[in-house]
Amino acid sequence: MTTQVPASLPATDVDGASSGLAEALAQVGRGEELSEALAERLLAWVGRHDWQQAEGPGPYARHVVSLGDAGEVMVATWRVAARAPCAPHDHGDASGVVLVARGTFRERTFVLDATGLTRTRERVLEEGAVLSIGRGVIHDMASIGDGPGVTLHLYAPSPAATRLYDDVKRRTLLVGPGSGAWLPADQVLDETPWAAPKATGRVIWIGYTTLYRDGGPKFARAAHTLGRELSADAHAKVVVQAVESKAEFVAAMSGFRERGEALSELHFIGHSGLYGPMFRTTSMPEQFSPHEWANLAIPFSHDAAAYFHCCRSARWFAPFFARTFGVRAHGYHLYTTFSRRKDRFRWDLAFLRTSKDRAAPLYVVALPGKKSHGLLASLAKYSHLAPTEKMTRFDAAPDAPAEDRSYDAVADLYDAAFQDIGVRRAEVRWIERHLPARASQGASLPRVLELGAGNGSLLARLAPRIESGLGVDASAGMVERARRRFGRLKNVAFEPIAGPSLPCDDHSIDVVVSMLSWRYLDWDPIMAEIRRVLLPGGRLLVVDMVALPVRARDAPRFLKTKLDQARVHATDARFRRDLRRLVTHRDWATMLKHNPMRAEHEYRWYFESRFPGRKLELLTVAFASRVVAFDSGPLARDFALPQSYP
Repeated sequence: MTTQVPASLPATDVDGASSGLAEALAQVGRGEELSEALAERLLAWVGRHDWQQAEGPGPYARHVVSLGDAGEVMVATWRVAARAPCAPHDHGDASGVVLVARGTFRERTFVLDATGLTRTRERVLEEGAVLSIGRGVIHDMASIGDGPGVTLHLYAPSPAATRLYDDVKRRTLLVGPGSGAWLPADQVLDETPWAAPKATGRVIWIGYTTLYRDGGPKFARAAHTLGRELSADAHAKVVVQAVESKAEFVAAMSGFRERGEALSELHFIGHSGLYGPMFRTTSMPEQFSPHEWANLAIPFSHDAAAYFHCCRSARWFAPFFARTFGVRAHGYHLYTTFSRRKDRFRWDLAFLRTSKDRAAPLYVVALPGKKSHGLLASLAKYSHLAPTEKMTRFDAAPDAPAEDRSYDAVADLYDAAFQDIGVRRAEVRWIERHLPARASQGASLPRVLELGAGNGSLLARLAPRIESGLGVDASAGMVERARRRFGRLKNVAFEPIAGPSLPCDDHSIDVVVSMLSWRYLDWDPIMAEIRRVLLPGGRLLVVDMVALPVRARDAPRFLKTKLDQARVHATDARFRRDLRRLVTHRDWATMLKHNPMRAEHEYRWYFESRFPGRKLELLTVAFASRVVAFDSGPLARDFALPQSYP
């Protein structure tokens, strides 16, 4: 976002900021460093003004103070604790100076070489720091402090255009003056693809985990077995590495980029969830979200391939990875196990043998078993009769349209079926019971933000009990229907969003609600945004459907769920008819394919690790799924987020 500051602002400053800015631009244009006195004078001027905080798509907002032949002066206000950097960029033929007026920042510089962007320097800039930027220097910045960040930028001459460096899609974008340094970019004037990275030899990386769930020592054995076999290629460099967190994975990929190495093959051996590899432990699990994967820079070579040796990685993640990174990706449809042979299951009994046997080759294989195919499959497995599954290959399709994970295609059908959200009786009643009667501060009614508001029925139902409500949704079609249906309500509004960025001021919301939408979200990035927008004492309420088959101990809840559903269907013929039309439509099946349910334990471990002492609740049970709920309880201002990345 760019705002134009009134031209009179510098001139009315009693300290004569206009002359100070002109003097500073002249020094920048000559390539000189700012004098300490001039820097202090400019920082004091910035500090006297209340700059509007960042809104819109990027990590910061641009406030243009002056723009002319002599140069450009701009103030940037950064999102609180967003920690997301701007895109790597340069300023063309302009020199620049950045002064840190408020907050703490990380700045990195890069060079563009045959493998992509390679980081050359990283440093932390505290309040009062002055950063000089030479012509053509590629760098990025991120606000890493706990409070709002404000920086003053001076460029001379005024940049005619800015180059953004997209390390994920390997391209340089030329954007017009006034554009922010973020992706996706606006005002793109030109696009230059990078040459394919040149590797001196094949580089193969094998990553594995040892801490998440069980099997850690065997994952290590399997990784080293694969490493020894791939090392038979004398021209290949094979790296076998334990990566126990998201941060360690990112660091491993950054290391290859900084050494100018491009990966021919990437292998991951470990446990996986719906969205790919799992890291850390079950008491503090980590997993990259789709948004985070799409923004990772992995230095693949031309014609590279990725292999995910983990349970059911072909179901969603491997095809997603192929589309996202433009490489061949491989995965399994079935559950995995350890085997002494590749082609048939052979039980590893090394724990009964000598230490030499315990170092024998071991493989991660997939094949039908009791969990997926019942007792007969288990018998075939342990009788060494069933062959192992061959990895499914998914080819890169860089020109294929991005999959639409929103409800746009089924918006009319969904809106018709859920005109009255009260048909979701158990879910709605739970939210109504847990919605605070008062705001977290003061005696007013609570201010509510609903994630995945759909057609707006829930927020409209809550309207009499809240001060204000904002419903956001990734489906523009659903937002349109919500506005059309409930636009008459004075205290609720609906906005479309794209990605994990919430259109709310810092510390402005009492309650964040997500009903049957959490599985569509990018968990860690959206949690960082929830942390930003919640007031002290605010809370998060989540209700969602998860995958877990009915068990014997679930029988009472299962029967109650079925009776409640039968009662609703018997008394509401319209809902019964419209629901059938929705769930039997091919577009509904396509939407579910792109948004499969996540496992119950993923929710339980995630929420109970982030909010110690709080427990996941069970609301309803069906044959293969159930509805769970979570109330974070009152949260402290800027409550801690324990993930290692971002």
